Amino acid sequence: MFYNIKKFYNPIYYHGENKNNFFEGWYYKTSFKDKNIAFIPGISKNEDKNFSFIQIIDSKNEKAIFKKFDVDQFSFNKDKFLVKIEDNIFSEDRLKIKLDKYNLDLNIGELKPPTKNIIHPGVIVPY
Repeated sequence: MFYNIKKFYNPIYYHGENKNNFFEGWYYKTSFKDKNIAFIPGISKNEDKNFSFIQIIDSKNEKAIFKKFDVDQFSFNKDKFLVKIEDNIFSEDRLKIKLDKYNLDLNIGELKPPTKNIIHPGVIVPY
């Protein structure tokens, strides 16, 4: 019950526990000297295809990678935002990727969350 309240007010938390026909992903944009790279971990659950994934978009090399993982490789933490897909870690303060030619372990500085107000407590709203 407490986790349901926590995730309602914190859109960064995982919202798909015990749900079918569900999709959720998170977007990390990193900027280096000469390029930007986006890392997008996520999970897709529907009637016949359940999988987790990591997508990488590399601006300098104009390359995109989409790697599927078994849904059992996806895990999350209820106490703080932390998503793991296989050995890859995505949290509010760390980004650890070992996929294809990408092998990095970054400490993340201050995140810029979306604006919240009483009408929209988070970015996940009915539509």
